[in-house]
Amino acid sequence: MKGSLRDFVLHALQAWPRLGWQLGRGESEAGEAEDNFSRLGTDVRGAFVARSSFCDPGWTWVYFVLGTAKAPRPSPTTTTNPTPLR
Repeated sequence: MKGSLRDFVLHALQAWPRLGWQLGRGESEAGEAEDNFSRLGTDVRGAFVARSSFCDPGWTWVYFVLGTAKAPRPSPTTTTNPTPLR
């Protein structure tokens, strides 16, 4: 997409909830952000990974996965995992 990684993340955080999407907890590191999301009131689920395009800082690569599932929607949480992945 045209824009910085920061532009994409801010858009997702601000616009998607207004459009009925619930974001998960998400995580980021230098040059990358990822999160899961769901459509409120439906069984539509998805996830994305967004990465800065190091060849052109005006662009961001965004990979989406979208589908339906009967699994419970992830709940936002403010607690940390006591055994983080390494």
